[in-house]
Amino acid sequence: EVERAGNEERRKAMEAQRAEERKRYEEEAQQREAARADEVRKRREEAAAREEEMRRQQELDLETIKNQGAVMKESMQASMQKRIDEEKRMEEERKARLQERLMEMDRKAKEREAEEAARRER
Repeated sequence: EVERAGNEERRKAMEAQRAEERKRYEEEAQQREAARADEVRKRREEAAAREEEMRRQQELDLETIKNQGAVMKESMQASMQKRIDEEKRMEEERKARLQERLMEMDRKAKEREAEEAARRER
């Protein structure tokens, strides 16, 4: 009877020890799983951060391209306006020279007429 009680006690102690080991193993497994989940979450967050940074950089690049386009357009417009203004100035100068020539021709014609009239009077 005593032997049987001793065996029962040893069996219960071994079962308790196994239960304790099982509990420790399950806790360690839960910790490993939690660490793995944290690692996955961390990688996802890093990937999302990289993706967001790439998106922001693309927006900046697009904005830069738009600004460069606007600057080029303004530059082309300014260049074209400068050309138009230069052509207008040259045309005005040409007209002024032509007007001077006409006035000179008119003056000479009047002088000739006056000379002709003076010759006739003599």
